[in-house]
Amino acid sequence: FLVFECMDCDLNELVNSRKGRKLPETVILDITYQVLNGLAFIHENDLFHRDIKPENVLIRRRITPASGPGGSSTIVVEAKIADFGLVHDMDFSRPLTDYISTRWYRAPEVLLNCNNYSTPIDVWAVGTIVAELAMLRPLFPGSNQIDQLRRIFEVLGTPKISVPAATDKDSKSTGPELIGYRLMVRGRCACPQARHCVYSE
Repeated sequence: FLVFECMDCDLNELVNSRKGRKLPETVILDITYQVLNGLAFIHENDLFHRDIKPENVLIRRRITPASGPGGSSTIVVEAKIADFGLVHDMDFSRPLTDYISTRWYRAPEVLLNCNNYSTPIDVWAVGTIVAELAMLRPLFPGSNQIDQLRRIFEVLGTPKISVPAATDKDSKSTGPELIGYRLMVRGRCACPQARHCVYSE
């Protein structure tokens, strides 16, 4: 069993409680530093979390009184990573599951059903959370797997030609929706000779 100390709320509740009022930049930086610090500890111990999202980052707020007349009080935020139900060790001889984490915080390699993902998926999730803390809304609120990829491409652009192509095994494991998406992308090639079948038999 894992026992956690009592915290005030999670990051999702914090964002919702702001009702459009921006979080101070210092608070965002402080939370980010603590979450990355916790993540570094997890990774250094040959584990990765696989479900980093606002609901799994618990926080406690303390107000430090002003030090003297005319001074202003400061908000101190303590952040803790929670929910270790999907944690996996670095033993890649054991299979990794495709379906992990909440869709909005999934890294592209997970959305594409690659089965050799690792610690970078946690870092991706933290990046989306930082953006959400700044904007007070999710960065990539996809309605399904294809829409999620589309939203990522709209913000970051499509993968460049230097990105390694998926193997036949990877392509076949992505399901009919993503196979259709790949056909659509390849169909946009200007040169007919550049178009290839999804599978080379």
